[in-house]
Amino acid sequence: MSKLLFIIIGINIFCYKLSAQEDSLFNSAYNDSTKYIDPLTPDSIPRVYLSELFDYSQKHIHSSPVFNKEMTEMYFSLYEDNELPQKIFYTKKIDSKWITPTLINFSGEYQDGGPVLSTDDNTIYFYSRRPIKGVKERKVSAIWFAKQERDTWGTPSLLLRSDTSNTYLPCYVKDSVIYYTVSDNTKRYSIYKGVIRGNKIINEVKLGENINSDTDVNSHLFLNNTEEYMFFWRYNRDDVKERGIYISFKDSKSEWGTPLPLYQLLGLENTRFPYLTPDGKYFIFTSVIKGVERLYWVDASFVTD
Repeated sequence: MSKLLFIIIGINIFCYKLSAQEDSLFNSAYNDSTKYIDPLTPDSIPRVYLSELFDYSQKHIHSSPVFNKEMTEMYFSLYEDNELPQKIFYTKKIDSKWITPTLINFSGEYQDGGPVLSTDDNTIYFYSRRPIKGVKERKVSAIWFAKQERDTWGTPSLLLRSDTSNTYLPCYVKDSVIYYTVSDNTKRYSIYKGVIRGNKIINEVKLGENINSDTDVNSHLFLNNTEEYMFFWRYNRDDVKERGIYISFKDSKSEWGTPLPLYQLLGLENTRFPYLTPDGKYFIFTSVIKGVERLYWVDASFVTD
């Protein structure tokens, strides 16, 4: 048998194992053709989202799902079998049906999470501990981005900031405006706003006390494109009972108002990773119950009511 034939067989075996591994992660028979992937849409009472797609007890979901504006693609990140590294997956509609989620082309080796899309869907932003050029290992999280190149994503690039603090969970709004989370040396998490210029974030501003209150964590944010309201996760390590998603609306002076404890309305504990579908109809988030984090969704009319 020729050496070339051995190589071809080896490649085929590798591809088969990779495909089998991905099929085992998700229910490959679940190729629903509905707009939201999950056909069982909720009302005012939250229900588990995508429960038929994968087993939450085996896959630690660690982001909200993110759709493109046409709602023909969806991205999310998770830990397989609760083990490092966190990886980014995506699914898309082909012939009017959602395909089995697969690993995005640049993820799998390093800690990657929290994917979001630019408003034109041509750039994906995420946080990662992938090393920069010339560095073998990187223990600090930073925001990275990749550009759409035909039917795939290009090589990720680092989005530079004015300091090297841990930076997580980007939220792209519009016109190069980006919000994100920064943790300091005391492991306190705060929400910042900046403007993207090339491969840098400029005009960085830490949000005021209404948002970044005197708690340990203000993070996991989502804003609509007009920046009229913000969902975010807040909790104090000394009082875990009040851990959950809050919502803040801008007032007539364009200042962020006093956040309201949305988790009380949702009726679920340990809520985080907020997201609103592009059509504004459904609010998606996670809730940790008995140590298992699941995605939930609920009718989003409470935002405008």
